Amino acid sequence: MESSLVNKKSAKNSNVEYCEPSEIHNSRKKVIEVLPYFIKHTDPMGERELAIKITEYQKVNSFLNEKATINFDYKAVSKLHEQLHKLDEIRKIPDTGNILLIKLGDGQKVDLSGLDASDVAKAIVSTLEHDDIIANIDSIDFSDNLAFAFRHSIRIKTLVRAMSELESALSETDNEKYYQDWCERNGWIFGNQYVMKDDVRRISRSDSVDFLVTSVITGFRDIIELKKPSTNVLLYDKNHDSYYFSAEVSKAVGQCHRYLDVLSEEAAEGLRDNKEIIAYHPRATIVIGRSNDWEETQHKALHGLNSRFNGVSVLTYDHLLLQGLRLIEILNNYHEENDESIDFDMADDSLPF
Repeated sequence: MESSLVNKKSAKNSNVEYCEPSEIHNSRKKVIEVLPYFIKHTDPMGERELAIKITEYQKVNSFLNEKATINFDYKAVSKLHEQLHKLDEIRKIPDTGNILLIKLGDGQKVDLSGLDASDVAKAIVSTLEHDDIIANIDSIDFSDNLAFAFRHSIRIKTLVRAMSELESALSETDNEKYYQDWCERNGWIFGNQYVMKDDVRRISRSDSVDFLVTSVITGFRDIIELKKPSTNVLLYDKNHDSYYFSAEVSKAVGQCHRYLDVLSEEAAEGLRDNKEIIAYHPRATIVIGRSNDWEETQHKALHGLNSRFNGVSVLTYDHLLLQGLRLIEILNNYHEENDESIDFDMADDSLPF
């Protein structure tokens, strides 16, 4: 910016200061001037808010007659400044189409001087919400650290969004198909001891499971069955002061017991038409019901009942939700402390039930 001397004066209103008007247009028929006002607040030494008055004068002989006036408060001035700055950058670009504006310094390093770092971060992250941008991240030759930072941020954002979808759905829908589709897209929620890679569901001529999941350690298959969130999980026996599984849960346990027997028999050496699918002492996980309003005794009861099962575990959708949130927390905390990637295995004794 070139050097210039500006005289700022006090107005009759003690909370207002102003400068002499600046002429921004002068033609044969008219003159346009901008008069700036600076509004003070409670702190007399603090920043002022900028407001302006734009006045158009009509030339009549040697006199100027006021023709029109427009007043801009500080909010309008801020928006106008933002738009003018943006348009000034756009005018330099000869191409048409969508234009993403990022302020650069020497063309290689981003110039953050005078900018709010939080606003810059939000602006950059917001661009990563577009699927077409995410799809091209891997094709760009970033430095290793920058590439990981981008992928980590995108991954965390995707996981958080998925958890928000699940939490909203649990209060809105009871459709098993919805949760099957959600879990198929977000198999990570079961911990990365499993890979949800099999499209095969049929384990015999008459039996189909919701998910066959692959152990990343052994490659053997386990079963995951999903039931409705509205199902009642535990009932209370007053006479014996104990909790027991509801009929719906008992039915699901019996169903999984059959599936485990069939899978052990049919896939001991690989399924007939899918020899790569092998089961050896398979386990089953049943996701059913809600526990968001449970008392501690109910959580303790479910843990006790599960510990006495062999090969079958029951958890609620809220436990699944908590497990997903915990996985995100682990990933976030580890990255912040170590600044590198992490492979974590959610072992049975670390599950929230």
